[in-house]
Amino acid sequence: MEQSLIERLERLEKQNRRFKQAGFVLVLILVAFGTMAQQPPLNTEVKAQKFSLHDSSGKTRGMFFTREGQSILILSDRNGEPRLTLTVGADGSPAVGLFEPGDKIRAELSLTNNGPRFVLYSKDEKEQVLLNMGKNGQPQLGFLDKNKLPRVVIGAAGDQWVVGTYGPKGELTGGLGEKK
Repeated sequence: MEQSLIERLERLEKQNRRFKQAGFVLVLILVAFGTMAQQPPLNTEVKAQKFSLHDSSGKTRGMFFTREGQSILILSDRNGEPRLTLTVGADGSPAVGLFEPGDKIRAELSLTNNGPRFVLYSKDEKEQVLLNMGKNGQPQLGFLDKNKLPRVVIGAAGDQWVVGTYGPKGELTGGLGEKK
């Protein structure tokens, strides 16, 4: 009888261990579900007036913000120098700017009321080459002097092409054209 009592006690202890293990697993599952329920949904909207992007050394590599009705994205090189800007103006007109170190603009592509406009700038940030649509909706290519005055303009005017040369004060000095 003493033997059967010991066997019975061992069976009860074994059964008790299994209940403890099952209870521990059940608690872990409940904790896991509780933790998952506290996580925010993946499609959360983030709102801010300015976003900054920094690299591992702390340098600013990009910014996205609004200013005076404009939306502006600036991307910078590894030295933190702005190199590319994407802008949507307050009037809705988009523009892309390309910069060299020292925050100097060298090229710009924009969309104006007349149509697309592409500008190349000199080292001292003066417009030098201009490709755009003129007021008449015809394409124009202009070469400008340091005062932003046209010196040579090639373009279309109605049913003909035109080449105009200009003096130092922006006055027309000569031209060529051909009927199509």
